[in-house]
Amino acid sequence: MPRSNELLSRVGLARAEDDEEDKKPFAKTDDEETAESDEDEKAENAAESDDEEDKAESDDDEEKAEDEEEETSASSRAAERRRIAGILGCKEAKGREAQARAFALESDMSVKDARRFLAAAPKESGTGLAGRMASVIQPDVGAGGDGGAASEVDQAAAGILKFTRQGSRRS
Repeated sequence: MPRSNELLSRVGLARAEDDEEDKKPFAKTDDEETAESDEDEKAENAAESDDEEDKAESDDDEEKAEDEEEETSASSRAAERRRIAGILGCKEAKGREAQARAFALESDMSVKDARRFLAAAPKESGTGLAGRMASVIQPDVGAGGDGGAASEVDQAAAGILKFTRQGSRRS
């Protein structure tokens, strides 16, 4: 019986090896391996090509967005310039230039609103300090050598000086 056990174990071992080989993928020929590697390379190249196309499309989209942004920005700048010119150049701004500059440059007020507010505002009087000084009475602050009548204080001071000089001569 030992011999039959030995045969059975050998047969079982052979079957186990066959089962393992069945589980392994079939061996490929060199032609099959070359064909597969070519297919893999084609797939990789196609993926890279798609990536490049996507990148090119993305760049085109970015350029279009930048162009649209520049156009929008340019039209916004032009509209702002028209608004400023409209406020500063309107007839209601005459005589109210400082107020018009404030409305035009320091606010986002529309031309229509600015004209309405300028019309309600009083006109500036004079031209700055000179205009304000013209309305104030100016004292005569000359050097005093004009030969005019001296004030009471000047006369009193002159009398005191005269008296003190005479007194110092007598002593």
